[in-house]
This record gives sequence, C-alpha cells and structure tokens, in this order.
Amino acid sequence: MATVLLAADLVRWFQLLCLDGYWSVARPKALRWGLFHAPGRLVHRARQRIVRILDGWPSADALIGAYEKLAALCCANSLPLQSAPA
Repeated sequence: MATVLLAADLVRWFQLLCLDGYWSVARPKALRWGLFHAPGRLVHRARQRIVRILDGWPSADALIGAYEKLAALCCANSLPLQSAPA
C-alpha cells in the first residue's frame, strides 16, 4: 500500500512541477494514456542521453516541455549560487 501511495505522490509532483495547462490537472488515467505510453527511445550517443519521441504523437510537445523543465530543475539545484556584483 505504501508503494501505491508513493507512486501517486510522485505522479502528482511531476504534474505540479513539470506540466502546464490540461496536463497539470489531468487524471492519472489520462496521463497514463497520453504521456506515459508515448512511443519513444532513450539513445546514448557521445556521452549524452537523447530522448527520441515519435513525431506526430498528440502530446509530444507537452512531454518534451516536461522533460526540459525537469532538466532545468535538476541543473538549477546543482549549480553553485553566484553573488551579485557590488
């Protein structure tokens, strides 16, 4: 039961932090069929990970936007804070 609750919390936090518009308030079933079942590949090339999503998938733009926001959140926490010039 704890695993199910943790999964539900992770999905909701993903919605709040990474998605906009319709997808930020969509039901879990809509997320599952619209975003999580999107055909794509994770490709390793030149020491980089590239996510390739099928062209023409209805929610491809939302998925790419969520991926970019997630990457920005990860990078924002790893960069040192710079002080403003005096």
